[in-house]
Amino acid sequence: MTFWLKMALASAASRKWILAISLISIGISSAVILSVAQIRADVRNSFASAINGVDLIVGSRDSPTELLMYTVFGLGQASRSMPFSTAQTIAELPGVAWVIPIQLGDFYNDSPVMGTESSFFKRVQVANQALTFASGREFTQDNDVVIGSDVAKNSRLAIGEKIILSHGTNGPLAEKHTDSPFQVVGILKATGTPIDRKVIVSLEGFERMHIGWELGLSPKTLQAQLGMPATSPDPSETPKKVEKPSRVTALFVGLTSPARVFGIKRTVERMNGSSLMAVMPGVTLAKLWKMLAIGESALLFVGWLTAVSAMLSATAITMLSLQSRRRELAIWRSLGARPGALLSLVLAESVGIMLAGVVLGYALLQLLIFAGSSDLRALTGVGLHHSLPTKETWAMLMGLIVTAFAAGFIPAIQAYRWSLQDSLNPKTSG
Repeated sequence: MTFWLKMALASAASRKWILAISLISIGISSAVILSVAQIRADVRNSFASAINGVDLIVGSRDSPTELLMYTVFGLGQASRSMPFSTAQTIAELPGVAWVIPIQLGDFYNDSPVMGTESSFFKRVQVANQALTFASGREFTQDNDVVIGSDVAKNSRLAIGEKIILSHGTNGPLAEKHTDSPFQVVGILKATGTPIDRKVIVSLEGFERMHIGWELGLSPKTLQAQLGMPATSPDPSETPKKVEKPSRVTALFVGLTSPARVFGIKRTVERMNGSSLMAVMPGVTLAKLWKMLAIGESALLFVGWLTAVSAMLSATAITMLSLQSRRRELAIWRSLGARPGALLSLVLAESVGIMLAGVVLGYALLQLLIFAGSSDLRALTGVGLHHSLPTKETWAMLMGLIVTAFAAGFIPAIQAYRWSLQDSLNPKTSG
């Protein structure tokens, strides 16, 4: 057995570059199919854990999915707002435990800014855990700001530093709220959810930086366009107390009992002339996944095509190399190797390369997660995580292994046929 093993290793070493190319090809294709499963699982987990403890999200009537996406994930923008008084009206409904107003629309670099109340940090949970601070505290003043862990990391911000927010968009031409700087007073612990890339200020702070922006332009820009001399605030003048905003983007609502969610949902949607919409985060996410099911299936199909194609290419390379090894197989046969032994030898070689490619693909996936997870989370709020293979990943690995065995049998059977037919002077073709 040792003799034949040494012979097999020597034969493989003589074809190391061909085998290396096959190994890399299978590794890349395996990484593609496994990454599809990994991304799908992590996106679902991230979405499911993005917000907990909130029974309803109330906003102006629009698409439920869009309301969820821009309030929770910071993707997209609200087209309409609602009167701030709506929050008090809903809070007084029987069965409502608390209401947290949310104001959206501004950015800090690529991070969405959210105006809210301090109760947000106590009521809202992510990943089934309460929000906690890595350093600092929640906001208490109009110019205080709390930032997520990704914001602190990517912008290299620390407690006490001041930041300037952009009005309405995060583009290079966006106007800055230079007259209303904010001071970082708290940095949230990393959660692996979209909260990591948010910038959170008080409702009063959000309102303060928009004083004079009623026409969508900064006071200085408006004065310049109207030909008016620029004015600066008098430092000796006592700052005017900022009140709550007149309008907000959405409301997070918590109930005394989940059983009352449907009744309160109907009540809210009948208020204000049916201009409001109340969505249940979990139900809306389930609908979202159904909408994305076709895209997921298409990605999986393309991934499997890539994997099968790579393994068939490896099989073709092995078949071509067998043609030049017919004399080698004939010599082994003359040395006493039985046809079944040669079949096993070629099968072990083919399957071994393919299995090694699958292992390489899994290793490449973990390397990609290590290198690109933080960038992906900074862009989308969804991060990939190192973890043991899930049931779906194991199923894909087993599918790849079965495909490897099936593909490996083709050259092995051909080698078996030739070992029965050839003498020491084998044919050079088919």
